Parts: sequence; C-alpha cells; structure tokens
Amino acid sequence: KDFEDLWENNTKFVQVYDFMYAEKNNLLKYSSEWAFGI
Repeated sequence: KDFEDLWENNTKFVQVYDFMYAEKNNLLKYSSEWAFGI
C-alpha cells in the first residue's frame, strides 16, 4: 500500500509538472489532451 501511495503521488507530481511546463511553452492544448487521454 505504501508503494501504491508513493506511485500515485509521483504520478500526480509529474502530471502537474508537465502541465506547468506546457503552459509555460504555450502547449496548454497538448497538455490538456494528454492529461485527459490517460
């Protein structure tokens, strides 16, 4: 269970980081499609 929680936290962190990075580079549309495509 600890491993699963850690994995979920890491996944959320990566999603947020990618979203911020994409927004910074005007790739918000691509980021949104990627996020909802999971």
